Amino acid sequence: MVKAILNRRLPIINNFPYDKSKYKNTGSLNPKYHCFATSNSRWDYLGRVQLTLMYYIIYENDLRFEREAKDFLNYFYAPIPECLDKTRMKDKDARLCYSLAQGSTFRLPHVMREYIDLCRKSRNEPPIAPQKSLKECHFGENCHYYDVENWVDYIKKSPTESDRKKMFEACEKSRKESERRYRENAEAIGLRFLKNSRETK
Repeated sequence: MVKAILNRRLPIINNFPYDKSKYKNTGSLNPKYHCFATSNSRWDYLGRVQLTLMYYIIYENDLRFEREAKDFLNYFYAPIPECLDKTRMKDKDARLCYSLAQGSTFRLPHVMREYIDLCRKSRNEPPIAPQKSLKECHFGENCHYYDVENWVDYIKKSPTESDRKKMFEACEKSRKESERRYRENAEAIGLRFLKNSRETK
């Protein structure tokens, strides 16, 4: 079970209906991808499970899963080719769901490093280059998870005329919405100014 959880690369997705009027449907607060959020942290479902599991096996001093921890770091730091569409890949790749703000992306790699160092210490080996960041330790260099042939359905395609039209319409809608909010704010400021002027007189 531990190996299956640490080796999982498919995200856990919330497919249950939720009140979209209470939650943002996009971005870092989307309940489809995130189970927990505070003002400074976001947690995706799988990342939360993986981190809890790592805390548990470290607490139990269970040193059987060094291979899985290394595989995780290789996966986590593997470069993603620019030609791949990360937005479309999100439902198929756990790493793209890991939350950035004090969440899985921030904590999981460091916990994996701590665990690997415990394993190394048990064999009287030195820790992973403590003076270097994990990015400098060559993790991910020989990982082939993101090889393009594994993701042929997610290679970016040139935008069609229909795509360009949709983008233009979205930009125009956003521009008009910004103008509306600006006018409303300006009117509100003007009304407050007039009210304060009258009260002063």
